[in-house]
Amino acid sequence: MPSQSNQKQSWRWAGLAVVLAGGLWALPWATSAAPKQTPPTSQHIVSHEYAQDLITRFRANAAPKAAYAQALDRSAFDALLSQPGATGIRIYYAKDADGRDTVVLYAYNEEGRNLTDMPANGARPCPPYCSISDRDGDDLGANAAGFQQFSPSQSHLVSREHAHDAIARFRASTPPGTAYVQSMDRSAIDALLAQPGAAGIRIYYGKYADGRDTVVLYAYGKEGRDLTNLVANRTFPGAGYCPSPCEDQIPEMP
Repeated sequence: MPSQSNQKQSWRWAGLAVVLAGGLWALPWATSAAPKQTPPTSQHIVSHEYAQDLITRFRANAAPKAAYAQALDRSAFDALLSQPGATGIRIYYAKDADGRDTVVLYAYNEEGRNLTDMPANGARPCPPYCSISDRDGDDLGANAAGFQQFSPSQSHLVSREHAHDAIARFRASTPPGTAYVQSMDRSAIDALLAQPGAAGIRIYYGKYADGRDTVVLYAYGKEGRDLTNLVANRTFPGAGYCPSPCEDQIPEMP
């Protein structure tokens, strides 16, 4: 007959075998049951073909040497949307002191009010800093190094005075009724920047079939090449056809 100590040892080994078997059975079950991350979605997402039509329509009517797009690093969007209560981004048409087109960005809250303490500017214009897929042939291949080095503002964040003046210069140079601002809720920005390799967002000037101005947003990679699988449009425009509280005035100065 086996001794009592041998019986205890047998029971220990049997118990260990049960634990190990249960663990091996449970491991694949636990792994398969782990929740999968769902990519962000947005009402602003449109097809690449639709977006290209908007961009092409703008270019067909643009002045010679007009800017086609403005690019800002993701740090600008991260900073704007990190503000308490930020629910979206408002993109103002603007002009630099030398007359070049640019954009000024503000976050806004759920009431549609701008969060005016933190505007962003200092965008990289296209041309010359265009995507390699740019259909007008502004090949980024020759400008990739320049794109990475060009940094008018490390964070793109500027003073309220700077932002105010840039927006005012645009308004002073355009006729009444011109759209001067476009808005998107933050879901569009989140979806674009969630793409692997997204390093920033390029804001293209666009035009609808009825002649209204709009903007088209693509994320771009670290070399400045657009990520064309996801594109955002369907903006909320301002000036004439933007209801309150879309803020028809230039953001107030302190």
